Amino acid sequence: MALAIPITLGMTFGVSYMLGIDLQQVSVATLIIALGLLVDVPVVAGDGIKRGLAAGLSRDIAAWLGPTKLATAIFFATLTNIIAYLPFLMLTGNTGEFS
Repeated sequence: MALAIPITLGMTFGVSYMLGIDLQQVSVATLIIALGLLVDVPVVAGDGIKRGLAAGLSRDIAAWLGPTKLATAIFFATLTNIIAYLPFLMLTGNTGEFS
């Protein structure tokens, strides 16, 4: 879980670069919200692993079953966030350039 934030930042900046989105076009608030939502998935997966370990599962089994049992919830939470932010892609003018 300690690597979740650096990996998320790297992926965010990498995808932004590949899409040709300059960093100055992204508002700080949007970046903070997006990174917070993306870091939430490893935290939920980590909680599932800890729950498995507390139930007496081996480390390997807990590491596999913890996130797997929560995969549907993680998927729909991610999908909900994507759908919630899609309207920002349709903004035009100056507002669309900086959202």
